Parts: sequence; structure tokens; C-alpha cells
Amino acid sequence: MAAATVITRHEISLGNKRGVLATFTSIADTNTWDTGLVVCEGAFLTNGTDGAALGATISGKTVTFDVAASLDNAMVFAIGV
Repeated sequence: MAAATVITRHEISLGNKRGVLATFTSIADTNTWDTGLVVCEGAFLTNGTDGAALGATISGKTVTFDVAASLDNAMVFAIGV
């Protein structure tokens, strides 16, 4: 599992939660992302490639992507503490 390359990263305060919005050069199946959160509670992905199936699993602060095709210029928003 290779780490996905982050182009931009923005941290957001959401009261008692934190958010991280990241843009990636490309996300491939099984790529991972260390969100930098203590615990990631959810991750929301944009579809950088038209019609591509996408998803993710979360373990602690790490998101592992489950995508059918490489997603170029994808954005991911993670929320947690």
C-alpha cells in the first residue's frame, strides 16, 4: 500500500471536531493517506474520474482508498478529532 501524494492540504476547525481537506495528484486502489488527525471518523471523496467507482476504509487516522480506476486530481475531506 503506497501513500497517495497530497498536492494541497487545508485544516478546518469544526467546533469540537477537526477537518482536513486534501487534493491529490492521483489516488490508486489500496493507496493510503495519513490524515494527521488523532482519529479519523469519516472520509468523503470526490470523483476525480467520471464514472469511476470509489470508496475507502478507515483505521485510526489512516484512510485506505478502494477505487476501481485511478482518480486524478481527487479531493478528500476527512473529519475527526
